[in-house]
Amino acid sequence: MSQTVITVAFEHYKAQQEANLTPVVLDEFVLANVPNQDASLPIDRHEGLPPQAQIVLVSDVSKAGYVNPNAVVYSLLMDTTIGDFDFNWIGLRNKASGVVAAISHIPTVYKLKTMLGVQNGNSVTRSIMMSYRDAMGLTNIDVDASTWQIDFTARLFGIDDAGRLANFDVFGQAAFLANGFKVEKSGSDYIAKAGRGYVGGLRCHTPANLPLANVTNSSGIYLDASWQGLLTSQWQAVFDVKASASALVDYVDGNGYQHYVTKIADVDGAGNITDCRVIEGFSEYYQQTEVDNLLNEKINKASITDSVTSASSILVASAKGLKTAYDKAVAAYNLANSKWTHRAASTNQTGTSQLSDAVTSTSSVLSATAKAAKKAYDKGVEALNKANSKWTYVVATTSVYGATKLSIATNSTSTSLAATASAVKSAYDKAVSAYNLAASKMTQSTADSRYIRSFQVEDGDGTEVTIKQAKELKFVEGGNIDINFTDTSTGSDSDPFDLKFTVPNASTSGRGAVQLTTSTASTSTSLAAAASAVKAAYDKAVSAYSKAEQALSAEVPLYKGSRSTNGTWTISGLTVGKPLYLIVDGGSSDVGFMPVRIESGAAYQEHKYYSRIGTGSAPQDNNLSTTIIPTSTTLVISISGMAGTAVTRAYQ
Repeated sequence: MSQTVITVAFEHYKAQQEANLTPVVLDEFVLANVPNQDASLPIDRHEGLPPQAQIVLVSDVSKAGYVNPNAVVYSLLMDTTIGDFDFNWIGLRNKASGVVAAISHIPTVYKLKTMLGVQNGNSVTRSIMMSYRDAMGLTNIDVDASTWQIDFTARLFGIDDAGRLANFDVFGQAAFLANGFKVEKSGSDYIAKAGRGYVGGLRCHTPANLPLANVTNSSGIYLDASWQGLLTSQWQAVFDVKASASALVDYVDGNGYQHYVTKIADVDGAGNITDCRVIEGFSEYYQQTEVDNLLNEKINKASITDSVTSASSILVASAKGLKTAYDKAVAAYNLANSKWTHRAASTNQTGTSQLSDAVTSTSSVLSATAKAAKKAYDKGVEALNKANSKWTYVVATTSVYGATKLSIATNSTSTSLAATASAVKSAYDKAVSAYNLAASKMTQSTADSRYIRSFQVEDGDGTEVTIKQAKELKFVEGGNIDINFTDTSTGSDSDPFDLKFTVPNASTSGRGAVQLTTSTASTSTSLAAAASAVKAAYDKAVSAYSKAEQALSAEVPLYKGSRSTNGTWTISGLTVGKPLYLIVDGGSSDVGFMPVRIESGAAYQEHKYYSRIGTGSAPQDNNLSTTIIPTSTTLVISISGMAGTAVTRAYQ
């Protein structure tokens, strides 16, 4: 069910046109496909155009005409060149102002475009009739709609079928002319020969032999013909040759086309062909009186003659006369065969040919004149002389232009090979990779802002200096202090530099010698650091300096917190998968073994540390560490065995 309304907007437009004494013009159709539209529901007269995304076609009005003085009709004619789209909304509007005058909601219509060999399109016509007082006068439409709103389909089909039936009366169900559609076999292939035939009154013509597919032994071969076409196109016979093991008969296909089928050949179990065509087919339809008249005509013996020279049009040649003429013809034929027969020369046979002066001809049947041969020879001599004056092939070197061999190698040191495009690309890709790698590294400015590159030294009176890389710190002798390096070899861990200070006994109130101590943690005001203590401090500084140097190309772990008591410790703000270092500093306490247990945030494991300060039965380094790989941003561990001044610090 469909709904159509005249819009409120059109009423305003019509009133305005009447007031201005200008005609009402509706000159454009708009088609749209509106989702979920119910064509059975009433249409809001204030409705406008659908969204642009739903509009499928905008087209001028194809035809307009009057039905009566108070009704005019507008039509949109869409042939098979338009498509593919679906529509269920039709609007008629004034193109200039955009005013939509009438709207129709209809069931969805599928508009298809003809694509040769893919699909047959359809022709669709849609009309909207506008009925209002003096519609004919207000629109200036003076064409009677009845002159073009006519359906000729039935009449045209009747004309076509009348022609088919006329052929059927002459040729019957099927008849073929000469060898038309005769099935033959060549090797294992089957063909239907070129020619004409009539099936069901439809004329079928193939200008060339048709190869037949899917032909098997013990099957029939059929010619299937139908009359097909589009609403606005020329109709014609469409036929197909089919092979089938079962009998085929006339039928109507899914598109409503009637098909007429006739067998043209049988193929037996050995592949032999039996021709089933009806040849010509005319004699079956001759009038009987004409056949009788032909049979009643007899030859009068008096009209038979042996002459081979008679020019009579009423005498009949005897067998003797016919043989005499035949023998003469054979003699003439044999004589002709003994003579030379003119024939044109070609690349496959001898004969006569036409001469030509052309030197640009590509003909294979013309012969060149002496003039053409000389002209070609002169051009060849000219080309040879010119070629001799041109560049001669030489091998290219770094100093000579010439031919060279290409190479795909990217590590060759040859000076005579040329790189291929692939070799240049490989080298370029390697350079890009190196550039990207270098760009991902830390810059000097970034390293300076993140790592220790210097430290400060301040003397007793507050003077401060900055010690940077490659700078020196000098101990200057003064008073009773004698400062000397006693060992300046290697400076390694096993053979360090030795710096000796010789002074008198001293106190906090006077200069002199003091008692040495090896402690690096003492707070005494009367003891002096032994060389070993100084060395330990120096080595620690060297180690720190070395690590600072190495940190230029590696990331420095960040401090994540510390703990000096036993119990559960939660460490937050971690990076998953990045190593977490736990470093225990025994301080002045000998804590012995200190277990650490992972509760959550990493794979279960238990670590034990041993830490001490100068005493104890197991002389170990008093700063030990372990590494944990977090599986969460928060790690929970349990610590036991902490004692005294021991501290555990976390870095990542």
